[in-house]
Amino acid sequence: FFGVDAGKSNTTGQNNNLFGHRTGRNNTTGSHNNFFGESAGIYSSGGSNNNFFGYYAGEYNTTGDRNNFLGRFAGDNNTTGQYNNFFGSNAGRYNTTGTSNNFFGNSVNRKAFGYE
Repeated sequence: FFGVDAGKSNTTGQNNNLFGHRTGRNNTTGSHNNFFGESAGIYSSGGSNNNFFGYYAGEYNTTGDRNNFLGRFAGDNNTTGQYNNFFGSNAGRYNTTGTSNNFFGNSVNRKAFGYE
């Protein structure tokens, strides 16, 4: 763990790579995760086999497993969704529980409803 509060709450989680300020701060039991970037996976508590790269990527993931989020705020609001791949700034930002999604590009699925 590298960074202020990175992995701060880890108890039984194993084989995690957490790099950045508050990265994986609330992880307690999640294992085999790679979180890189400020606050990436900050609220992830038990999710495993995730890769979050970018500023606030996977921020609210709690128990979602096997997700790949690459980009600023990618998968930011995912909580329990699994098997997702979100690549790009804000990609899949408002997915919460969706499973097996692939979003590629800037702001893809940034808003779940409505229009800009």
